[in-house]
Amino acid sequence: MKMTTVFTLFLVAMASMCTSAAESDRVSSLIGALTDADYPVRRNAAQALGGIGPEAKAAVPALIGALTDADREIRRRAAVALGRIGPGAKAVVPALIEALTDKSPPVRWSTAVALGRIGPEAAAAVPALIEALTDKSPSVRWSAAVALGRIGPEALPALIEALTDADREIRRRAAQALGGIGQDAKAAVPALIEALKDENENVRDRAAVALGAIGPGAKAAVPALIEALKDENVRAKAAFAGGIGPDDKAAVPSLIDVLKGKSLFVPNHAAAALGGIGPDAKAAIPALAEVLKDENKYVRKAAVDALERIQKRKQAVESK
Repeated sequence: MKMTTVFTLFLVAMASMCTSAAESDRVSSLIGALTDADYPVRRNAAQALGGIGPEAKAAVPALIGALTDADREIRRRAAVALGRIGPGAKAVVPALIEALTDKSPPVRWSTAVALGRIGPEAAAAVPALIEALTDKSPSVRWSAAVALGRIGPEALPALIEALTDADREIRRRAAQALGGIGQDAKAAVPALIEALKDENENVRDRAAVALGAIGPGAKAAVPALIEALKDENVRAKAAFAGGIGPDDKAAVPSLIDVLKGKSLFVPNHAAAALGGIGPDAKAAIPALAEVLKDENKYVRKAAVDALERIQKRKQAVESK
């Protein structure tokens, strides 16, 4: 290695060390500022630590203390900062669980977001987040659902149980969270199949989306998804669900009917599903040809793609 290269690498390393040292000094100063007598100083310190992110890990104990500050904005900013530090803030989970009961909705909302950012290491917060799905504040309920989805499979048992809750909003949020978990939520498929029959259309809608996010693992849901294609309120999501594939020619008649939907996304999703079925969807060719006259270019493109996939697969089968 040339001397100039070695010297350059040396300078880069020294600069990195200096930057790290400077950041460490800054974090130390901000930790001290979290106990300043002046509340605007404490607010700014909490916000600045959140801006630093994972490199502010040393501030976790001080930020835990800030979660009980008399000033609600400081409590909110402390929760935000802990979330931005991320998994490195695992030790704060018990304090964040407590903060989910804060009297200030913005604090509770920020706390749920923080738990979601911490992710699977915040599994102990699942019961408290399930409870937060009933919060009076819509923002808190939404952020709790997102957090449960980010925590991942650890939340599955509680979310599956929540799908049968008497409160429709909890059922909807639980289905939404399962969709956030995605493929790892395969164990929830039977419960989501039942949720497709829920009396509330929003619950049915979220259940269809969740089954789509689970994908091939939701194959057992295909008969229920085909039935859901008759539901005007969720048919687009049912058509989009990833479980429908080459072996599901029974879905073709319903998907042809769905193609007639007026919403932009309804014919799009139906066409995509028909293309995925392949040659067994040839009965849909006249209907897809009609969709080619649609005024929306995206709908026309979806029809072209579906026709191409049906024809290509048909030729591949015939050539064998």
